[in-house]
Amino acid sequence: MSTNIQSTNFDNDIPKEHWNSESVQKWCQVIGIPESDIQHIRDNKIAGSWLVLKKDNLEEELKEIQVSANSAFEIYLKFNPNLTSTGLENDDIITPPFTYSIHTLLLEKG
Repeated sequence: MSTNIQSTNFDNDIPKEHWNSESVQKWCQVIGIPESDIQHIRDNKIAGSWLVLKKDNLEEELKEIQVSANSAFEIYLKFNPNLTSTGLENDDIITPPFTYSIHTLLLEKG
């Protein structure tokens, strides 16, 4: 099977280097990216190779081409599934700042 075949399974895949812009746009539709953001991706002719190349800084790169912060973050998380909104690995304990502050205050008043 050739690795240059465009995906037909947009639900369980992320863009690969060989995906063309049309396949990337279809994938964005499947994962729920709004049409206004897909238009920015279309206008900039974003293909799989661009997304793969920018993978580590994808959220910022997408915002530079006017993709909304929410969509940019959603796409970034699809490429980096082991990260959370805090940048920690899924196995790490994630404590929102307000919970930590209340917990610390209660311990101090003990």
